[in-house]
Amino acid sequence: QQAVNLSRASVPSFRSKRYPGYASSSIALTYSPIYSDIATSMDYKGQYLSEILYFIITILFGVVAWVYGYVTKDFSNTLYGWFIGAAIATVLCVPDWPFFNRNPVQWLEDLPDHPQPKSSKK
Repeated sequence: QQAVNLSRASVPSFRSKRYPGYASSSIALTYSPIYSDIATSMDYKGQYLSEILYFIITILFGVVAWVYGYVTKDFSNTLYGWFIGAAIATVLCVPDWPFFNRNPVQWLEDLPDHPQPKSSKK
């Protein structure tokens, strides 16, 4: 029988070729030739920006839609306006747009393999 090598050298790397600092969020995206050049994670500041944009867009459209629905005395106008705002916020904030990746996380490099210490038998 052959021994199984479980060292780090035998484990495949799941890092993007174009963006070596980004670890892929999915093994399927890593091995897909279509998505091999796309960064698959946004940085922390991009996540914060996405959250703030989603909050502002949703609240702004909700307030404007509520005022419009109050003036027209039709609650369905309020819902339509809020749904439009939610759809716009979703399109702008959910995908990983390039402006969410302006501050990439610098990951530490892999540690080199160290030789196993020889045990001394007494």
